[in-house]
Amino acid sequence: DIITQDSEKYVERLLDLFRRFSKLVQDAFNDDPRFLTARDKAFKTVVNDTTVFKLELPTNTTTRGTKTTTPESKCPELLANYCDMLLRRTPLSKRLTSDQIEARLKDVLLVLKYVCNKDVFMRYHKAHLTRRLILDSSADSEKEEDMVEWLREIGMPADYVNKLARMFQDIKVSEDLNTQFRSQTTRHDAINIKILNAGAWAARASERVSVSLPLELEDYIPEVEEFYKKKHSGRKLQWFHHMSNGTITFANNVGRFDLDVTTFQMAVLFAWNQRPNDKVSYENLRLATELPDPELRRTLWSLVAFPKLKRQLLLHDPV
Repeated sequence: DIITQDSEKYVERLLDLFRRFSKLVQDAFNDDPRFLTARDKAFKTVVNDTTVFKLELPTNTTTRGTKTTTPESKCPELLANYCDMLLRRTPLSKRLTSDQIEARLKDVLLVLKYVCNKDVFMRYHKAHLTRRLILDSSADSEKEEDMVEWLREIGMPADYVNKLARMFQDIKVSEDLNTQFRSQTTRHDAINIKILNAGAWAARASERVSVSLPLELEDYIPEVEEFYKKKHSGRKLQWFHHMSNGTITFANNVGRFDLDVTTFQMAVLFAWNQRPNDKVSYENLRLATELPDPELRRTLWSLVAFPKLKRQLLLHDPV
């Protein structure tokens, strides 16, 4: 039960299994090719097993309109999650040296050779990479680009690998655009924009969530769009607010705190801030933020995770 949820423990157990039997084949059978083949077949069976590590993936829609699913091993997803823990700023990546991180990524590549459905790994890896690049949460940008080349070297699906490479090119182009935009506005230190090509990224129009932004953010949108229109006529910007974040200063009788929040969390806190001496009902928050009900509930619960906000939110004290 633990290793199906904990990607680090899962990968460690898989590698321990592989090394144990590799040592057995080496010491007892002098790396006889027939025993190496048997080891590889057995390890492939374990890695692609769907009796315990099962992931239900949607496939085609039937004539009756219902979606069919096919069972896949959970291994590719857990491998992608483990890579994310190594490449993102996490407690795991912070306690490892650069060489140790590289060694562990190479271990993942070793296991990947035995995975049948490599597309599943690439799908999850691309989604994680998207968030790391957009939120600037990568622990080492060089390792990120190295990982793309290593994936190419072991023969991962070329269309996925090419899209990953395009994402890095997009980021570099976006940084140039951001520098130009900042030079043309007097409020350059308050905002950082990323203008990216939707075709290369794991972001679809159907994933966009409507939200009423605080005026402090809303004012920037026409300014950015006007700037981009001058650069590229005929292109249209789509805003993915659910992939944005920011830092705001929160002050109460305890003190002042800088909070790193998502755009949705920011919308809720600014709506609360407009009525500093009143209690705010859930319905009023929904109307003020225009967030869909499930998204608003998730946002409120995520805000409760902030220790300094927990008491105020639960007691409906003004924020």
